[in-house]
Amino acid sequence: MMELKKYGKKILKKIDLSSVTEKIIDAGNSSLAKEKLLTDEEIHDYTYELVELFASLLGESKAMPEETLNALKHLMATVNAKIQMRGGSTESFLQLMHYIQYTFMSEIVNYENEKNDREFLFLLKFFNNIVMDAFRLYQEEREGALQAQKEEFLAVSTPITEIWDGVLSLPVIGTLDSVRAMDLMGKLLKRIEEKRAKVIILDLTGVSSIDTQVMHHLIQVIRATALMGSTAIMTGIRPAIASSLANLNLNLDEIQTNSTLAEGLKQAFSILGIKVNKI
Repeated sequence: MMELKKYGKKILKKIDLSSVTEKIIDAGNSSLAKEKLLTDEEIHDYTYELVELFASLLGESKAMPEETLNALKHLMATVNAKIQMRGGSTESFLQLMHYIQYTFMSEIVNYENEKNDREFLFLLKFFNNIVMDAFRLYQEEREGALQAQKEEFLAVSTPITEIWDGVLSLPVIGTLDSVRAMDLMGKLLKRIEEKRAKVIILDLTGVSSIDTQVMHHLIQVIRATALMGSTAIMTGIRPAIASSLANLNLNLDEIQTNSTLAEGLKQAFSILGIKVNKI
């Protein structure tokens, strides 16, 4: 910020903002608009907003112009996100930023043939920081979206259903990792309390892989259900998983297992003292 206060107004005096604006718009129309990564209108609006924020930042009289700087960073992060969303690459965004940087620096270099080394270096550093922060903001937003998708997937992939009075079924689908196992435990215990369930059937037919740590988590789930007065039955263990479990050197004596969900349901009826007869 100290460098901005020191060089900002000097640089602003040496730049023809209308010329810079026209050059950036022309470059955007000939590349990004042609590739349909940004529309002509978006290029026009983003360019004017960029130049306006840049000019405001350089001419800022306050000692800490963070708001303007953050607005500039968020603008470039938005541009980057739109380019990526429409099939563009990181290279497309970098080419745009390099051209913007080159255009501003050309104005400094050509200003009355003066020596402008310090201003030139300041602009170089300034634009590099803008690019890095734009990527950081884009990455944070992308990670946030991925986290939301992951949470949605966890909600969909662990449906807990009451298949009989006092009997809950939890079919687990996909790869079971530690995060999912812990999420599973929390949701299952909550449902046991809500439904006052006596038997829980964990169906692993759709589980493709399992390891020692995850199996420890499953054992914890089974123990937790027991503490709440429920009996856990594990069904649908594939041969490959059964072989893996046999080699994990774990005490599996407390785990009740059945080959299929149907067999698990029969055992659940037996535990509850329910007898089903054919009509």
